[in-house]
Formats: sequence, structure tokens, C-alpha cells
Amino acid sequence: MTGALPTLGLIAAAWLGFAALTSLVVTIGWRTASAWRSALHPRRRAEIALSAAVAPSAMPTLLVLVCLAPGLTALLGHGDHCLGHGDHPHLCLVHWTGALQAPVVAILALAASVVGLVLAKGGVTLLRTRRVLSALRATGASGPCGTFSVAPSTLPFSLAAGFGRREVWVSSALAEALSPRELEVVILHERAHLERRDPLRRTAAELLSFPLWPSVRRAILAELALATEQACDERAAERAGSRLAVAETLLAVERLAGSASPTTPYALPAFGGPHVEARVQSLLGDPRHDTSSRWVAWAAAAGVPALLWLAADPLHHLTEHWLRLLLRLG
Repeated sequence: MTGALPTLGLIAAAWLGFAALTSLVVTIGWRTASAWRSALHPRRRAEIALSAAVAPSAMPTLLVLVCLAPGLTALLGHGDHCLGHGDHPHLCLVHWTGALQAPVVAILALAASVVGLVLAKGGVTLLRTRRVLSALRATGASGPCGTFSVAPSTLPFSLAAGFGRREVWVSSALAEALSPRELEVVILHERAHLERRDPLRRTAAELLSFPLWPSVRRAILAELALATEQACDERAAERAGSRLAVAETLLAVERLAGSASPTTPYALPAFGGPHVEARVQSLLGDPRHDTSSRWVAWAAAAGVPALLWLAADPLHHLTEHWLRLLLRLG
């Protein structure tokens, strides 16, 4: 165990360093590509915002795993990688590194604090979402044909919940105030959220974007929320056969809600919200066609792991030397 703690400290230091670097790259890319993003279809903008939100957590984790791969060669019978360089600490799960030193202790404490804060915040987020759904399920009733559920409330709202059970909820106030055509648009919009798994995506974005600078994180999460709403507006318009009908329904719900609209958790997409004006303008403008090709995404999905595998050994050595200089070990 005395060797395991220093190694865990090095792994934590590597992860924090990669997280800082990834966050910097995301910040620069996000701020310099705003004009390019604005011209894209909402579906693509949502995918980019989601990638930007999860990258600062996902990419460091992937890079740390790549760095640990060369040290595991001994277990596979391909020679002992670590025997060839004893002049610096080992980033390896097979050979523990040296004694526990003050810089490593500080890194461990910082990493433990970060993990604790993230878990606490994630727990609060999930608990709040669960409480909202539990309250709805306790008082709600099935709507016509079971396509949605009605929650008794004097506040006009609708939302989509899709972690396990996929549910569309509409308040009784909203269901009674809207015309059948408008209510159909609301249901089509919320079901589009469930088909796209937006509740799960938005939860992942909110929880995994913590390494980002707060202002950048807020901007990315706001863009993700707007893009997902616009993407669902487009899908609802396709199925309803009218972009104008969706725009009119948005305005009708906004007039009903006013300042009385309830605040729902970020993970539960609602029909109204703070982006109504931008959504209506988008619907009244010329539709944007999604011209991107899926083969690009598939090629990247296949090529990135291959490149990382080829870069595993040099990345491993580079990270070990960087950690030695940073922490003044060895």
C-alpha cells in the first residue's frame, strides 16, 4: 500500500494536467469557432456542445489509460517495460513508484477534494431530478391514449424524462389551455427529446464539464440546451407538417407561462424556457439542412483509438518526465 499511494498520486497528477490542457483547448476552440457553429444544423451544434462539455473529463481519462498501457506489457509476456528506465517515477500499475513525498500528498489531497465535490454535486443533481419525477408520478395520471402523463398543477409546463422510463409530462393547466393542435406540437417536441436521449446527454454534460472555467462551462451548457431545443423543434415541425405551428405554440406557451414558469432541473428538457425568442426566429427563418456526413464521425471513431495506441509509448515516457519535472521527483 505504501507504493500504491505514490502511484495513485502520479495518476491523479497526470489526469489533472491532461484535464487542464483539454479544458484550455476546448476554451480556445469554443471561442474561435462561434461563427462556424452558428451556421450548422441544430443537431450538429448539439453534438459539438455535448463533445465540448464531456471532453475535459473524458479525454484526460482516456489519455491516462493510454499512458498506463505500456506498463502492462509485462503481464502480457512482452517484456518488462519499466526495467528500461529507472531514472524517473513510474506511471505504472505493475511497478509501484517510490516513496510518498510532499508534492504527491498535495496532489492526492487535491484529487480527493475534486472527486468529493463532483460526487456531491452529481448526487445533489440526481436527487433533485428524482424528487421532481417522484412528485409527478405520485400525483399524475395518464393522458389520452397514454402518449403523455398529466400532472395536476396551476403552472403551465411540460417536460421530458428519459433516464430509465421514458415519460412526457404536461401540467393540467397547460393541457387545458392549449388547443388540440398546440398540445400535439408540445407532445411531438417532448417525444423528440426522448428519441434523442437528451435527458441523459444533458445530465452527462452537466456532470462531466466541471473542469471547464465557469463562464465557458455556462456558455457551453446554454448552447447545448438551445441546440437540443431547436433540434426537437425541427423534428416536431417535420412531423406536424408546419414550422409556423411550432413557432405559434412556443409563443402560446410563453404567454401562458410568463413569470410563473417553474424552474426544472437541467437534465429535464422543458418546452418553454429562456430561449423562446431564438427558437421562434429559427423556425420563422429558412430551414437549415444537415449536410454533414456520418462517415467522418465513423472514421474518427476508428482512427483516434488507433492513433492513441501508436502514441502510447511516447506519451507514457513524455508524461513521466513531465511529472518528474513538475513534482521534482527522482
